[in-house]
Amino acid sequence: MADKFRVLIVDDHQEIRTALRANLEALEVDLDLDLVDVPSGEEAIVEVVGTGIDLLIADIGLPGLSGIELYKKLKYTFPDMQVILITGLEEEDIHQEIADAGAEAFFFKPLKMPEFLNAVRRTMGLDPVENIDLIMQHGSTIQGNVKTLGDVPLEGVELQLLTHLVVREDQHTLYGFLSDAERSLFRELIKVNGVGAKMALGVLSAVSVEDFARFVQEDDKAALCKVPGIGRKKAERLILDMRDRIEPLAGAIALSGSVGGAVSGEAFHALVGLGYSSTEVRKMLKSVPEGLETTEQILQAALSAAAPESRT
Repeated sequence: MADKFRVLIVDDHQEIRTALRANLEALEVDLDLDLVDVPSGEEAIVEVVGTGIDLLIADIGLPGLSGIELYKKLKYTFPDMQVILITGLEEEDIHQEIADAGAEAFFFKPLKMPEFLNAVRRTMGLDPVENIDLIMQHGSTIQGNVKTLGDVPLEGVELQLLTHLVVREDQHTLYGFLSDAERSLFRELIKVNGVGAKMALGVLSAVSVEDFARFVQEDDKAALCKVPGIGRKKAERLILDMRDRIEPLAGAIALSGSVGGAVSGEAFHALVGLGYSSTEVRKMLKSVPEGLETTEQILQAALSAAAPESRT
């Protein structure tokens, strides 16, 4: 291991300190992270006396000594200290005070964890990453990428993620996605020879699902070569292997913002599996009324609409 990097987390909400600590502990960095968390500015000052600090992560709205006041006091003693400020306050004067403080970064609650973790990496002198691990409230780890999961908040909302489990002899890895189209593309990509989960996530980080489908359909090798890790030979392999798979995938993409969201994508694949063409399925699903919430309801409505009018 390299030098020890001391991080002090100061927030009066225990659940936020716990979540921040868990996600920071999961960072894959060549540094010996020394993580300390306390609920107040006064306790933070006591904690760092005689030990020093490399990174301060502080909530502005602390009871007693505010996060900005704490930052100014510690900065005088530890001039090389870096700081990331967080706040749930919305007042405009607070925004200006944060900007004037000169912090390396600041975030509004609920925190977007991928962006926050990359900000932490920058304070360590490390490049931001595209693929991330999110530590969920119940303790499980979900892998994803910054573009896909960049809007996932740290706390305060319930979130539905579509997942894909990769099982190996020595490891079970869970990948998370916000849309059926993203998960479908991921599943198709990892079937391509030489494309693993890391590269598949890299594709999703670099381009939208719609753009990827268009690149394949238009045989645009140059565009695919702009994705990190993909050279000309790999681009040719992707286009060759994905060409036959992209039409049903494109149909699911087109439905991603329509009735039922993710379940429409599941219904699309189910109808294609029954032998309908992609064109027929798109027509069938266009006739489905809004308000249906399950794949089964959408399938029933689509199949009823496709039945001959003479059917009784």
